[in-house]
Amino acid sequence: YNGDNFSNESVTIVSAMNDPNYPVVLKHKVGNGNVVLLNLGFTLQKTMRGLLFSTLLYGLEGIPYPVANVSTIFLDDFPSPIYNIYKEPIKSEMNLTMADYVKDVWWPDMKKLAKRHDIKYTAYLTFDYNNTTTPPFAFKEWDAARTLTQKEGNQSSSAWITKNIIGSGHELGFHGYNHVSLLEQEWKNPVFISTALKSALKKWSILDFQDMPISYVPPSNYIDSVGMQRLVEAMPSLRFMQSTYLGHFEEGGNREFDPEPWNKHFFDYPRISSGFKIEPEKEWAIESMYIYTGIWTHFIHPDDIYQIPDGSNKETSADFEYRNKYGLNWYSANGKKGMLDTFEDYLVDFKKNHPFTRFFNATQSSYITSNWRYGQFNHMYDNGIYEVESFAYENGTGPYYWFMYVDNEHIKDVDAIFLNKNIRNRKSPILNGFLYTIETLAPNLFVKDFKKQLSVAKQSALLNKVIQKRDTYY
Repeated sequence: YNGDNFSNESVTIVSAMNDPNYPVVLKHKVGNGNVVLLNLGFTLQKTMRGLLFSTLLYGLEGIPYPVANVSTIFLDDFPSPIYNIYKEPIKSEMNLTMADYVKDVWWPDMKKLAKRHDIKYTAYLTFDYNNTTTPPFAFKEWDAARTLTQKEGNQSSSAWITKNIIGSGHELGFHGYNHVSLLEQEWKNPVFISTALKSALKKWSILDFQDMPISYVPPSNYIDSVGMQRLVEAMPSLRFMQSTYLGHFEEGGNREFDPEPWNKHFFDYPRISSGFKIEPEKEWAIESMYIYTGIWTHFIHPDDIYQIPDGSNKETSADFEYRNKYGLNWYSANGKKGMLDTFEDYLVDFKKNHPFTRFFNATQSSYITSNWRYGQFNHMYDNGIYEVESFAYENGTGPYYWFMYVDNEHIKDVDAIFLNKNIRNRKSPILNGFLYTIETLAPNLFVKDFKKQLSVAKQSALLNKVIQKRDTYY
């Protein structure tokens, strides 16, 4: 419905991008609260949760709500076999093979990026890209690539990179023996899934990659309950399943920050976005999830640069969008941003908008998120004070993070409280006020209670007016 269909007392919160006179979200004051209407002609999608939640902030003014406050950058398909072949656009930009680019350019640059922004990656190892689903499960591709100097030792480039990842303080996760998804339809005999996994585990131990993996990303983000059970049996060290937040549930996607529905052995820490260039649709999804969780999960690949629409990537891109559809180079040149700078620009903006965010590896973030989801919180208000206290499943020692919406008329009061108590906070404009990000060392937070205290008689009269408006609506 266009704007003419609504009362003049209604207030438009969000208008359509292509028609400022078309109200998408409206509110109408009723009693001491608001009725919010989403004027949409389509089914609500998961990426709209943040929009729905933001409208609830009108009724949550001054009430802190806990968030996990963790972000994770996943390096999928890395380390993996790397090939001594030339491929665009790196061939023209640097005249380097894929192997030399990944080892001598991409990974060193990603390490520097991590250091600049205090990021701890999780890299997801894949031993081979063969499509073998029957024994024997060998490691020909992994062992074949040797572009190392005598100083770096007689080992494959992939093994050297793996140890460099560990030695640099980043985490090693598991992505599979090969890149065949653990779907019953992909394996002639599901028992061979376990055989392949045990072969990978043995190789992991022989190469001395230290601790067994805890975090797992399914190849292509596809997995079923059979594959999960085989993972539990063959690699019991795995505890966290990191598929996708969106996608299709029956394929292993569309997951929540919750215990895995198909197998409670795993806790799900799904990913919301991917790629070096974050376009508006992805940014919408990221911020929509972040506003009520305080979580950003994002994955990239070392070969994203090669995924250009030049006809040579139809098979590798499969059903997915080209990861470098704009044909970006790695470095900026001639006024055109490269892939590395494009991604760093987004990181800078994200940290500016969310200054308290912590970039932990996948396992640490998964543990924190699990504790947050299992946490219990006690809300109390007394004599003008509102308190929220955390009874997390495993509280640890903090710090603890909260979001809180405050209307413009109460900003000075809240700023004075936080200043007086020396509580770290930042605020960003939203709705008719600001959304605070708050850090506390203790698992509780005291704030001023902004709720209007009414006498019993006034409460009764107000309730009757609201009931009359409801009856008029019906």
